[in-house]
Amino acid sequence: VLPDQGPWQEEPAPSRLYASCLALPLKINGGIGVLNIYAEGPDAFDEAEASLLAEAADDLSFGIATQRLHAERTKLEASLKGSEERFRAAAEASLDALFILKSVRDGARQIVDFEFTDINTRTEDLLGIAREKVVGEKLCQLLPIVESGGFFGKYALVVSTGTPLEEEFPVDTPQIKAKWLRQQVVRVDDGIAISWRDITVWKEASAQRKANEIALKKANRALAALSAGNEELVRAKSEPDLLNAACRVIVKTGGYRLAMVGYAQNGPEKSIAPVAWVGAENAGDGAKRPGWADTENGWAPIVSVIRSGRPQVSRDILTDPDFAGWRDAAVKYGCVSNLVLPLSDGTRTFGGLSIYAAEPDAFDVEEILLLERLANDLGYGIAALRTKAEHDRIAYQHQHHAEILRQSLEDSIRAIANTVEMRDPYTAGHQKRVGTLAAAIARE
Repeated sequence: VLPDQGPWQEEPAPSRLYASCLALPLKINGGIGVLNIYAEGPDAFDEAEASLLAEAADDLSFGIATQRLHAERTKLEASLKGSEERFRAAAEASLDALFILKSVRDGARQIVDFEFTDINTRTEDLLGIAREKVVGEKLCQLLPIVESGGFFGKYALVVSTGTPLEEEFPVDTPQIKAKWLRQQVVRVDDGIAISWRDITVWKEASAQRKANEIALKKANRALAALSAGNEELVRAKSEPDLLNAACRVIVKTGGYRLAMVGYAQNGPEKSIAPVAWVGAENAGDGAKRPGWADTENGWAPIVSVIRSGRPQVSRDILTDPDFAGWRDAAVKYGCVSNLVLPLSDGTRTFGGLSIYAAEPDAFDVEEILLLERLANDLGYGIAALRTKAEHDRIAYQHQHHAEILRQSLEDSIRAIANTVEMRDPYTAGHQKRVGTLAAAIARE
């Protein structure tokens, strides 16, 4: 009789069907239960019997745990099947090429390749290979670009560190023709899941937008130089002032690296002399002067402009053979591209405006058109200043000639007066005094 049997001991004797009880623990997944075994007579469970029944209780615990585990596994498998079906549906509906790979390791447990375990329809379309021909294949063998492009090491790093990878890259292979892809790589067990998205159209659109932005920037700086140049054209009082101001606005306002004006000289050497420059200190001092005579040694872009009267563009000074003799100087001042524009007075090309930029391919069509307008306006301004200077010279000569004639007339009259005075000394100075009085009366 156990102390805890008290409440049941007090029941009427006819209702008690047992006299002995054995309680055995049931241990299931960390929890506990009880198996109660009752007998009619007292002292029914000796030590051996209790030991055997305890083993039976353990077997029962194991059986219950096994049944529960089986039920949980069945439930999990059903859940996994549903999740797999949902994942498969999502993968098939994805716009990305998705493929799952497991690591292929050598005896030292180093990853030597990856093996395809699954792909979606988008991957089949991208590679042009059916799924059944991809699954089981090695990644580096099927897509050599993975190894040659340096992706294999990145994929292995994702497996070893668990850090996802995201990047964009161009690809042009027999399977994937001239595309831009964005890839995302994550670790899955001892392998990786890769997502490739075709961003070729987006990249091309982005490149077009960037090209338009660059073209607009070029046009804006040329337009700024043109506008500022026209303002200087109105204010300039002399040809040197105009040339220096034009070079200054091209560099300071337009943002170009260097601007220089060269004039064709008509001496025996037929050289081209720099007459104004801004953007490189002392760029014109001691510079090699190309000749514009029709000789091989006289060849240079500005020479071509003076001879032909047409603009000359060098989009990369480092490779342009016409800059062979002046390449070192251009590089010294950070000049990479060059545009030379003719300066004309309407009848002949007398010089060239040379504009340098610090980047290659600096001068596009729109930019050249705007800078041509600036050069044309500069040529017009130079011609106008030269015409004004010639008019001023002629006017000065006329004024000076009239002064000479007036002085000659006065000298003649004075000589005649002196001659008369010599004949009559008593009236000497009379004419001069009368003249002075007459002039004083006239002024009054």
